[in-house]
Amino acid sequence: MGVHGAQPPQDQLPRGASFGNARLARQTLERMMTRQARRLSTVASPSLDDLRLLHPEDLAPR
Repeated sequence: MGVHGAQPPQDQLPRGASFGNARLARQTLERMMTRQARRLSTVASPSLDDLRLLHPEDLAPR
């Protein structure tokens, strides 16, 4: 709980080049992990490296 008026509403915060959106980052990572799982579903015995690495194709356009 903060003091009313101590911070501007979220839609009034400046969103310059350094602005970060944690929700977007989390959703992007989740989509990448889903694509990785689909890609590895055809691999009989995926290695630890297969399970640990995300490939460029796991990051598909939105």
